Amino acid sequence: MRGKMQRRSKIAVVLACSMAVFSVAVSQAAADDTPPETRGMMEYKLGPYLPMIDAEFDDDGPYERFYDGSSMVYGEIAFDYHVWQGVGKLSVGIHGGYGRVRGTVRDETGAELDADEQASFRIIPLRTSLVYRYDYSAQHHNIPLVPVLKAGLNYNFWRAKDPGGDTAIADGQRGSGGQAGWHVTAGIHLHLDFFDRQSAAAFDMSWGIANSYLFFEHTWNRVGDFGDGVIDLSANHWALGLAFEF
Repeated sequence: MRGKMQRRSKIAVVLACSMAVFSVAVSQAAADDTPPETRGMMEYKLGPYLPMIDAEFDDDGPYERFYDGSSMVYGEIAFDYHVWQGVGKLSVGIHGGYGRVRGTVRDETGAELDADEQASFRIIPLRTSLVYRYDYSAQHHNIPLVPVLKAGLNYNFWRAKDPGGDTAIADGQRGSGGQAGWHVTAGIHLHLDFFDRQSAAAFDMSWGIANSYLFFEHTWNRVGDFGDGVIDLSANHWALGLAFEF
């Protein structure tokens, strides 16, 4: 009888230990399924930018005459810091961009003066945004598409340069300045981790990148000192880019 009691005690201890191990394993698995808390996002994007400088002219404006109406190549780097995380993420962001276009030197009628000499026009936009990303479905339901909305304020520095690299001067006015404005952006991000979880986990362990995205976005920029600027640097433009969340 005593031997049976001892065996039953041992079985009870084994079962208790097994249940404890099982509970720890379940808790750990549940923790592993929970998306890690993240702090922010870095974005790198590239696309065309065609400023609406000629919008106020009935015929060909200066941008059309000097730069053939060509879109400039525009690149931007953005950093977003998450201020709220729940059903999606709310962030504040800062952006810095650069765009430039080259054109043959022409007179005011549009006639070429020297085909070998080129002038250039560049912009350096600085922006701040309030950003909302709906990534709840991507993180919890394996739906790899993340809609993104951004809105905020701009300040665009601009400069027109002559072939010698100096700031152009026309009618005694220097071809440089800055314009204030606003922007709204709508985009869709493709969650790359969805396609290769193992590589994504290794990327997180090595570099601290929790999520990676390929994205397309369209931006409505209105930049002209809210209607009182010297030139209109507004543009409706798109961009392709990569985003990394850490």
